[in-house]
Amino acid sequence: MGSSRDTIQVLNQKKLAEKDALRRVAVEGKINARKKVEEKKKAITEKNTSVAELERLLAAATSESEKEAKKKELEKLQSEINNDDSEMRDAEEEEKKFATEEKDADMMDVYDDQEIKAEHDSDDDLNLAESTDEMDRIGKMLRGARISEKTETIEIQAIGLGKGQAIIGYKGGIAKKVIIVDRSVPKREIFRMRTGVEPPANCPDIINWRRAGKVKNRQTKEKWNKSDIAAVLGVVIEIPPKYKGNPEDLVRLIKPLTNKEVFDLKEKGKPIPKQPEVQLFLQWKLGMIPEGEEEEVFISYESRSGCRTIFKKTADQYLFEKAKEFEEAYRNAEGRTKSEIRTMSPVSLPSTARNTPEDDSGSEGEEELEQENKSEEKKTEEKKKGEKKTEEKNKGEKKDNKLDADAYGNAWEDYEAKYRARKRIGADVELSPTQEADLAFQFDYLWTNGKLK
Repeated sequence: MGSSRDTIQVLNQKKLAEKDALRRVAVEGKINARKKVEEKKKAITEKNTSVAELERLLAAATSESEKEAKKKELEKLQSEINNDDSEMRDAEEEEKKFATEEKDADMMDVYDDQEIKAEHDSDDDLNLAESTDEMDRIGKMLRGARISEKTETIEIQAIGLGKGQAIIGYKGGIAKKVIIVDRSVPKREIFRMRTGVEPPANCPDIINWRRAGKVKNRQTKEKWNKSDIAAVLGVVIEIPPKYKGNPEDLVRLIKPLTNKEVFDLKEKGKPIPKQPEVQLFLQWKLGMIPEGEEEEVFISYESRSGCRTIFKKTADQYLFEKAKEFEEAYRNAEGRTKSEIRTMSPVSLPSTARNTPEDDSGSEGEEELEQENKSEEKKTEEKKKGEKKTEEKNKGEKKDNKLDADAYGNAWEDYEAKYRARKRIGADVELSPTQEADLAFQFDYLWTNGKLK
């Protein structure tokens, strides 16, 4: 096959940084200008009220000295009102100017044309098509914008970045951890958490975007729950150095060791198991404006503890299943797995063959067929009755499960508060992965033994 030369658009990181910087300045300027406009409007309203009161007092004044004093106060107030009005108009012009600059920044082209050599007898065309929108998606992750148009029903060491990788967030603390998206395999992105990598200036702190345990509606006091989730975008996994297993296995809870077990491992020179960090990457149906920010975001990264608040007792299993789903899809797309092995169908299919009499012309065959039809009708009727009973039973169980899940969620939040108080950990302080595992095992033991119900 021959080859031809073509071009694609690739993101220019410098242009993107310049665009983000200009947009940030414009947004901040617009907000400050609007704030000044509102302040001046309020001041003018208050001073106009004072003017009306002074005019009333002037009309009621009897002595010339009193009238003169009131006139001077009126002149001073009127001068201040004129100044406030002038400053308000200037602020309105500033607001318009910054709004225009914001639009100009949004319209900035941050892509460069790059000439490529497309081999038409390979799969490169797919990769090239994917690269056009790759950085748009990463930009959305950085801004907290909607990423997926799909809505799901939820059931119950300093390392350099490689090709297709980008930092999309970080978790603050003593040692910052960054979240990296790996899009080296088209349509099969995975997420990792690492230390030793400095996040860029435009990177969001994921803790600010958390929703678990937060109130969604101030009037009803309703909190964000799983019905508010639009899509699960991925599972962020922290991979220990030299780990060679499947990443999803790291999502499973590691039972905390006793002091004796830790001592024995140290004596034998063996490594002490440490709970890797995991975050569930979610997109929500509704936006939320994080504290200290001006624009609403639609995504969040929820910790294991937060997942228990949202998904109740199914949280740990759900985390593992979603991690397995994303990681296996990535491995399969990359071609690192064996060819598909077909299995027997789990559904027993009815036979289409019918045992008919050798003589198919007599009434005996017709009678047998009629008897068989009656038997089938009877079975169908009995099956419907059985299905109705099962449906009624499932409705009752579903109701009980909902009540149990609500009780579990309330007990979890109460126990987490007690755990933090006992360990002297503030409510706004992120639990470490080891503390999350310790909390989870303690709670599950007490819940299973009926000591929290």
